[in-house]
Amino acid sequence: MGLDTALGLLALWACSWALTTIQVRHYRQFMNQLQQMFHDGYLTSGIVRGTFRRGCVVILAIDRSGEIVSAYCMEGRTSLARFQPYADPIGCMFTDFVEHRVLPGVRGKALVEACSLLEQRLIRDVVEVSPSAG
Repeated sequence: MGLDTALGLLALWACSWALTTIQVRHYRQFMNQLQQMFHDGYLTSGIVRGTFRRGCVVILAIDRSGEIVSAYCMEGRTSLARFQPYADPIGCMFTDFVEHRVLPGVRGKALVEACSLLEQRLIRDVVEVSPSAG
């Protein structure tokens, strides 16, 4: 392997690292904004990773009764994708998507994952809070 090839690979790696850093920063900033807006309820996200196909991140804001009050989706093949409003699940109960377990497409899979993660977290919190039989 020549010096030019090594420098080219190093440049590609540096570019990949920079784009990933930008995307992670965007995700964190977006989640922080949502936490400030929806502080009385739950925030959850589901991620479907894509290797050569597009990936998807779905973020849901859910009120205390379990209704999805806001949803956002970031879908794409590149690190330049940004969150867009996702109207389909708004007004539904998050448990409806947990019961389905499988929805078509990457948005559906990320939506089911987000709802399932929230369900697991809520169940874990209930189990941890409940008194142990002694």
